[in-house]
Amino acid sequence: ETPYVTMVTRLFGDRLVIANATGCSSIWGYSYPYTPYAKNDRTGRGPAWANSLFEDNAEYGFGIYTSLCQRRDRIRQFVAKVLTEDRTMDTIGAVGDALKAWLPVWDSRSASRVATDAVRAALADLPAAKLSEAKALSSVFSTLSLESSLSLLAKPTMFIVGGDGWAYDIG
Repeated sequence: ETPYVTMVTRLFGDRLVIANATGCSSIWGYSYPYTPYAKNDRTGRGPAWANSLFEDNAEYGFGIYTSLCQRRDRIRQFVAKVLTEDRTMDTIGAVGDALKAWLPVWDSRSASRVATDAVRAALADLPAAKLSEAKALSSVFSTLSLESSLSLLAKPTMFIVGGDGWAYDIG
């Protein structure tokens, strides 16, 4: 199983979210020095990985996926609302332009990643005073909490890795 997870990690990298079954698949995947999970050298981030102690990994993974979808949709709604607020848009400048470019591609894996990089760069260039001013002007922008939402702007890829319990081949 290690080669499969290594391949998936290389394909999807820091956009990958894994719900892993407890058992053999979590033991081989977290044993030094053979850990198949790699980080992105550019961002320093790797895949998100979690497992459930019980034999409910399909449901556990579905719950994670559902929450990711709901959280991303809520961010999309907040961004759409912020884009209609002229005073906030004037304050955030290039961040607003980057959010305008992100909104039509929010559900595309590759395009949302490129647009997210643009939002991240624009946010890094925005003076802290302007960011504070925008939050004061707009409760929607403040609730969006763009700095903590960056990891969800790029559409993630969800994998649910089953263990030997899914095969019903033991006992």
